[in-house]
Amino acid sequence: MNPVQIKPGLMINNKAAISRKLKEIKLDYDWIETLVTNPASETLPDDQVDHDFNREMHFYRQAQASVLESLKRLHSLNVPTKRPDDYFAEMAKSDQHMLKVKKALAEREAVLGKIEKFKKLRKEKTMAKMKQKQVKVSKIHERKELAKKVANYQKGKDKSLDFLNDKPKKDGKPVKKMTKKALHKKKVYGRAGGQKKRSKYNTAESAADVSHFKKGKPKAKPKSARNRKR
Repeated sequence: MNPVQIKPGLMINNKAAISRKLKEIKLDYDWIETLVTNPASETLPDDQVDHDFNREMHFYRQAQASVLESLKRLHSLNVPTKRPDDYFAEMAKSDQHMLKVKKALAEREAVLGKIEKFKKLRKEKTMAKMKQKQVKVSKIHERKELAKKVANYQKGKDKSLDFLNDKPKKDGKPVKKMTKKALHKKKVYGRAGGQKKRSKYNTAESAADVSHFKKGKPKAKPKSARNRKR
């Protein structure tokens, strides 16, 4: 067969031939078999054809009108349009496949958790090293200052050795370092020192205080005990 060659740029709109061919290929089926709808809708103006949002909204309204018209026709034919409550559809994936997916997701989550834990530990180690380095630098600085003061004393610039007794100060007062034993006692008893002995002894005031005492009625003896005495 030799196809008819159309010259480029030439448009043919033979409405009669198109209508005749449409009648030849058209299948006379019931509407329920095709569900074809052609709702009446306004055409989009030429000045809005290139406007993406307006064009998409026009398509959306056409689809919405088609759905509403189809629902009415289905209800008129007594065709159910809602899924029943006891409807069970076959899954697209098997249970074994979904178990594999679930297992893979759990393993991935565990790996991510380990990675986050390692990152946290690494960060804590880095912070500890930085703090240790700062303490070391401060100690070196204190030693240098002490050596400088000793050298000044040896040279005769300083005549006092009070710097050897210097202690860290807070608000102008020397701070005493507490031992581990004292810290433990303070944590347990709430204070580091103070009187411990005779702290729970009675005094004259506590002995005379009877506000907590409640006077009760004497219990009656059972009849069997009375008969025995007689």
